[in-house]
Amino acid sequence: MEVPSCFLNGPIQCSCGKVHVVPIKKIAVVNNAQYAIAEYLERSHYLKVLLVADTNTYDAFGRTLLRYLQGKGFGVDLCVFPRRNGLLPDEGSVATVVGQLESDGYQSVLAVGSGVINDLVRYSSFRKSLSYISVPTAPSMDGYASNMAAMQFEGLKITSAAQTPEAIFADLSVLTASPYEMLQSGFGDLVGKVISLSDWVLARTLYGEHFCQQSYDIVARPLAYVVENAEKLTQRDPEVVRSLFVGLINSGIAMAMIGNSRPCSGSEHHCSHYWDLLAYQGKRNHASHGLQVGYATYWMLRFYRKLAELDVLRKPLELQVTDEFKHYAQEFYGAGADEVIQAQCDKAAWLSANAAVCESVQMGALHAALQPTLSMLTRVEQALETIGISKDLNFVGLAKPVLRDTFLHAKELRARYTVFDFMQGQGVLEVTVDQVLEE
Repeated sequence: MEVPSCFLNGPIQCSCGKVHVVPIKKIAVVNNAQYAIAEYLERSHYLKVLLVADTNTYDAFGRTLLRYLQGKGFGVDLCVFPRRNGLLPDEGSVATVVGQLESDGYQSVLAVGSGVINDLVRYSSFRKSLSYISVPTAPSMDGYASNMAAMQFEGLKITSAAQTPEAIFADLSVLTASPYEMLQSGFGDLVGKVISLSDWVLARTLYGEHFCQQSYDIVARPLAYVVENAEKLTQRDPEVVRSLFVGLINSGIAMAMIGNSRPCSGSEHHCSHYWDLLAYQGKRNHASHGLQVGYATYWMLRFYRKLAELDVLRKPLELQVTDEFKHYAQEFYGAGADEVIQAQCDKAAWLSANAAVCESVQMGALHAALQPTLSMLTRVEQALETIGISKDLNFVGLAKPVLRDTFLHAKELRARYTVFDFMQGQGVLEVTVDQVLEE
C-alpha cells in the first residue's frame, strides 16, 4: 500500500467542490532510505543540513544516515539529545535546536525520530524559516504530515502553528524494528479513525457538514487492511507495518486536504484529550496518546452499537449553554473555561443553523450511511485485543466513575459534532453511558 502521491505538492480541484493543497513534495517508504534522502538533498541543492535526533533514534537510523550523507560529500552537523527517555518539546529543547540553527549556511533540517523530535524540528525550523525533512523511525502517530506542533511551554501542552515537512522519508526496516509499544500506539491512533470517520459521516448526514469522499477513502482503505491483518502486525510483517505507516501518513494528508482534523479526530480523541486534562490536573498518570485513543475506541464502538439499536430518530433537543454550565466550566476547566464555553456556543449555533437538514433524515438512512462502520465493529474490537490494547477498566489507569465523567463531558472540549452530541440530542446520553458501562 502506497501514499497517494496525486494529492501532494499542488492544488487539486476535488469532486467534493473544494481545492485541496498538501504542500509536501515527496513521501517515500523504502528500504535503505538513506539513498533516497541523499538523492533528494542533491536534487534540492541542500548541501549543508542539521540532523536532529535523540539517542534512541540516532542508534536506530541517525548514525547510518549521517555516515552515508557525509560519505556523499554533504555537510551534516548533529544535534543529538542525550536523554533516552523523557525528552519534552519545551522551551529548553527548542533553544537547543534554534541555537544550532543560528550558524550560517543550513539549507534544511532532518528530523530523525518520532513525535517529539518532529514537533521540535517542525517548530524550530519554522521559527528560522528553514525547510525540514521528516525521517520517521516508528509508525507511532498520525502527526508526521501535520503543519502544527504539539509543544509544552510553561508546563502546559499547547498546539502551535508550525510547518509541514517538505518531504517524508521512512526506512521500512527501521519502522519494522521499532519498539512494539510504538507499533501499538500507531495502531491505536489509526484504528481510532473508524470512530472519527463515523462521527464525520454522522455530522454530514444529520447536519450537512462538508464531506470529502477522497479524504475519507485514503484513511479508510489502509485502516481496513491493517484491521484485517492485525495478527501479522504483531509478527512485524513488513507489508502490514508499511500499511500502518501509510494509514497514519494518509491521515495527515486527509487533515491537510480538509484544513482541520475532522477526518481523524472525533469522540475517541475527545476522550483522550479529557484524560490528558485529568493528568495535567494531577488526577491520574499520563499515558501514551495512541494507547488512549485505542482504548477509547473500544468504548466508542459500544456507543455506535447503541445507535444501531435505535429505531426512531427524534427531533434533537436544543443545545443550551446555560449559566449553570458556565459555572461548572469555570470550576472544572479553570483557565481553559472560556475556550470550552465558546466551543459549546459555537456548536449550539451550528446545530441551530443546520437543524432543517436533520429534520428531513430518517433513522434508516442514518443506519445506511453508517454501515461501513457498523459492519466493522466486531473486527475492530478483535484487532484491538490482538494488538494487546486491553479493554480492561484499568488499562490506562481509569476507574469506572472517571469513564462515566468522560463520556458525559468529553464533548465539551470541542465544537465538533460526535456520537456523544447525537446521544445528547436524542435525550439518551446519560442512560446510554450507564448501559455501556454495565455491559
